[in-house]
Amino acid sequence: MGANTSNTGERIIAEPSGSGAGSRRSLFKERAWLDRTSTSNADVVEARATRSGLGQRALRLVRDAAIGLLLVTSVPFAVVSVHGNAMLFQRTGMVERLANLDRFRTLEAPTDEAVTPLEAGAAFGRLTLSRPRTEFPLRQAAQSRSYEGFKQHMTASVFSSLRDPRYEGPSGQLLAAYLSDELSEDELRYLRTVAESPAWADFDAVATAPKVDIIGGQYVLPFNDEAFALQLPMPRFTIARNLANDAIARAAFYMRNGEQDRAESALRNVVSFGFALVDNGTSLVDAILGQAIVIMGRDAVGSFYQHVGYSKSAAEFSTGSPLSRPPRVAAKWIARARTASEAAQVRKTLVEEAGHPQTPRAVRFEDLRQLAWSTCSSPKQMLLGPDRETRDAFVRARTTLARYPSEQAYLDLLYSAPDRMPEDMSSGRFSHRLALGAASVAGTVLRNLRVTSCTQMALALR
Repeated sequence: MGANTSNTGERIIAEPSGSGAGSRRSLFKERAWLDRTSTSNADVVEARATRSGLGQRALRLVRDAAIGLLLVTSVPFAVVSVHGNAMLFQRTGMVERLANLDRFRTLEAPTDEAVTPLEAGAAFGRLTLSRPRTEFPLRQAAQSRSYEGFKQHMTASVFSSLRDPRYEGPSGQLLAAYLSDELSEDELRYLRTVAESPAWADFDAVATAPKVDIIGGQYVLPFNDEAFALQLPMPRFTIARNLANDAIARAAFYMRNGEQDRAESALRNVVSFGFALVDNGTSLVDAILGQAIVIMGRDAVGSFYQHVGYSKSAAEFSTGSPLSRPPRVAAKWIARARTASEAAQVRKTLVEEAGHPQTPRAVRFEDLRQLAWSTCSSPKQMLLGPDRETRDAFVRARTTLARYPSEQAYLDLLYSAPDRMPEDMSSGRFSHRLALGAASVAGTVLRNLRVTSCTQMALALR
């Protein structure tokens, strides 16, 4: 007889007649086998279900993480998309205004070939450097300040009628007043103190040097990892203006002593000092300072020539002459680009000016600084880095603009600035902190510091 199956699903093995006990044993064995098989199948099903659940949870986690990253990343992208154009500044007239200064180059002092660019750079630092930073350690040659001003010698009776509210001393614009016979003993003593200051050795070195390595003369190279281009210390406008005013007071002392040649040389050095900033500066601040000092020197030289009855004075001061004031050119260099078309035009101007040899050097460095940060005005460049146009501009500048290793190092610092913004540049506003927090997370996950720095800069300039 074949195998039978009961209604209960039990498997029964037929046995020969007369062997009931054997049949029962076979039945029990078969039931045990069925129980084991059922348990094993249930374990397999449960294991498969567990693995499937884990896989689904993992997929959900990956999906949620991707959505979260997308949401977090969308914050810096939105900030840059909306405010990125504000990183580009429209400026007109600066190049023209600086070009108008060239008519005063006939007033520059003769150059001294014995003064090296590094020596002149160190001298410039001793005169004008303020608020040094640990990220930019100074060379030993530039560490001691040679000019502190003469405010401590300005008693109430010293040139009280010539005080300039913008300046810690008498105004150098009024040179003729220094030459009055009615000066008090205190005022004459003040002029002597100014004229005999050891600072003028540094001032004359900068003024007469053929070239000035402003960065290399002051700072230890190579720059360290904490160096950030926008934190490079710059001369303060007040210090530079005070220096020029005091240089004019120095010349007045020489004139009172009958040393006209020495006085003229001191005044022409004021003009040359201004041109040293225009011709060797690495920022627009340097160029603006230089322009102001050139004009101060020009006015002082003009007053000197009139006072001594210089035979060419009538021609020199006539309209269109070298000493006449240049036509005023309206300069607008702080208007931010707001639209895509404005930003594109600014970028085009920056590239053209930065590569043009006739553009003042300080302006070219400023153009490259802006060009580096202009890569933050585009979400694409923020994520992928500078485009080819920007890279090519910096490559050309290393050979056509940079004259010294220090200037090449500074160009590299400018180029990499969006990749190394320090944390203390962040905004204190709550909404900005939230945006910067999202940008920091996105930048960390994407391993792209530009995401954070571009967001910081866009928020700072909005």
